Amino acid sequence: MSFTAELGRITPAGDITFFSTPTHPEQIARGHGNTLLFTEFGLTKIAQMTTDGVVTESKEFRFSEPTGITAGAGKSIWFLGYGNNNLYSTAFPR
Repeated sequence: MSFTAELGRITPAGDITFFSTPTHPEQIARGHGNTLLFTEFGLTKIAQMTTDGVVTESKEFRFSEPTGITAGAGKSIWFLGYGNNNLYSTAFPR
């Protein structure tokens, strides 16, 4: 069995659209504006996706194995580094 790395959007009318992602999203959370945040555990990165399916990846956070992501005040994003026991605060470029 094969899995495709993607996230889906369901409208109130029941229309379903799938958007490709760089890797398999692990933790998913509501972001700022109309975005979703998700962790990329295998790549030691986090990513942001718009409701139109545009993905922006973060820089690499070496040895972090990100998990537990949330949007913070302003444009900040917080996540836990399972691999190195760190708490990270970052932001995506506009």
